[in-house]
Amino acid sequence: MARMHFTGLCTLLLLSAGELSAQDPKLALSPSSGKAGTILAVAVLSPPLDGEGASITFEPAGALTVSSLQVLNQQLHFTIAIETNSRPGPYTLVYARPAAGDAVAPLRFDNAFTVLEPPKAVRVRVHDIKPSKVIAGGPPVNVTITGTGFQPGAKVAFVGGGILAATTSVTSETLTATLTVDSSARIGSHPFMIQSPDGPSIVEQSPLPIVEVLPPPPL
Repeated sequence: MARMHFTGLCTLLLLSAGELSAQDPKLALSPSSGKAGTILAVAVLSPPLDGEGASITFEPAGALTVSSLQVLNQQLHFTIAIETNSRPGPYTLVYARPAAGDAVAPLRFDNAFTVLEPPKAVRVRVHDIKPSKVIAGGPPVNVTITGTGFQPGAKVAFVGGGILAATTSVTSETLTATLTVDSSARIGSHPFMIQSPDGPSIVEQSPLPIVEVLPPPPL
């Protein structure tokens, strides 16, 4: 089963200048988009829709799954799960109303929800880091890393423990950060990489760049 992440409340606003009809439905979603592999909790704020016997689906089928349809505080609530392999693009929401006697045509809301394009991989390469040596348990050290493919919000991630890095500034070719080295940090080489906030990072080098951790000076 694909892993999904709960992203919070997706508020569904149904706006209409009169009774909803199958001929002229109007719909506004907030938010109107979501990422593949997420689950959204949805509340129908207005107008009131029947929950008993009703169903909500999305077309094309198979990408967005609706469950837990219920009425709470006179509002219709449900959850929507977006499959990890969902096709990016718009989807139609279909609301089938409960019928008493004669069949009632379902309401269709074209382009009601959009599955977002997955983030593109970012290619990152580190050319140099200065200074490249730090002392275990020493004071924080400001370092400058040069390379290519750095993005705003990028972070420095060290392999293993003992070194914390706080980014202070980023351009496409330069990243500055403050390193705090724990006194228990392993003495020797510590590989690191740059993590991009908007997608997976492809590190175009092997072996990884390193920072050398030195023992504290003798007392």
